[in-house]
Amino acid sequence: MTEPHDSTGESAELLILNLVGLRAQKNGSEIEATVILSAGNKCEARILDIRTQDFNEIKLKKGTITVETMERLEQAAEFWSALQCGERLLAYGSNTRQLLARKIARRGYSRRISELAAAELDRMGLVNEEAYMRREVERGLDRLWGEGRIRNELYTRGFGRDTMELLPEMLAEADLAENCARLIEKLFDDLPADRAEERRMIAVLLRYGYRMDEIRAAVRRLREAERDR
Repeated sequence: MTEPHDSTGESAELLILNLVGLRAQKNGSEIEATVILSAGNKCEARILDIRTQDFNEIKLKKGTITVETMERLEQAAEFWSALQCGERLLAYGSNTRQLLARKIARRGYSRRISELAAAELDRMGLVNEEAYMRREVERGLDRLWGEGRIRNELYTRGFGRDTMELLPEMLAEADLAENCARLIEKLFDDLPADRAEERRMIAVLLRYGYRMDEIRAAVRRLREAERDR
């Protein structure tokens, strides 16, 4: 029988993967798997921690394992590590699912594993986008932002389409024209006296996310308040 050769023409050493140790830890939520990789006279031990749930799905048993099983084991270990990384990130503050995946990836995990980990944390109920978004909307209103500015800020934070559809309902009780009037009083000493000043004021208010009808309503309220003084 002909011996296997590598690309240089030399005899290739057969890689043998032996699962020699399985140990439950963290109150049974995690399994430590020890694999010995050997090829000829070379030998290396690898210790991989995976979720017990993934261990049961892979159906690991001590003894020789295939390369495919080893690849599944390594992916499960990376996923479990990314999942725990995501849990630690959530302990520091709220995140959207998309933003959480980006943060996990920045810590050295692949994009696919990071997205899977964020999706699993979302499924577990640890990523509450709706509650997080309500807090961000309130923060925007406190800063006297209009809907456009609030919407843009929410998009940059990675809120999903389903959650973003709740924005009109979250803003339903907000008096945006009143907020716009308060912003005018905060940023400008007086209402504009000429067209040039009016255009400048409108440009500023548009950047804050207000619509033209809200700006007109705000100016009308301020002029009426001046007449009533």
